[in-house]
Amino acid sequence: MLARWCAPLLFAAPIVCSAQEERCTQLRTLIGSTYDFRPSRLTDAQRKAKSGEMERVWNMVRADSTDLAPCLIAETERPGADPWFVYDAGGLLASFEQSARANTLMLRGCGP
Repeated sequence: MLARWCAPLLFAAPIVCSAQEERCTQLRTLIGSTYDFRPSRLTDAQRKAKSGEMERVWNMVRADSTDLAPCLIAETERPGADPWFVYDAGGLLASFEQSARANTLMLRGCGP
């Protein structure tokens, strides 16, 4: 009886993992195209535009935080991760998870 229930689950697991990988890839792409700036070098109009782009990242992660929070954290751990992104990701994580990990990310984003 157990085999009857487990077999469909075993076949579905790669599909679920593949879907999560695709979502992580989408998030990575969005992060790469969004956090490609230095806030101090932007005009007010550029800041406003970037703010809207960053809001898209936040909305995407908030809409599916269970699956995308680990992807967000993984992006902060990539070599050469942009400090502003790391700081902002910590703030995003703290918006739905009060944890030392979120605080650590924000501190890491502040610099060495």
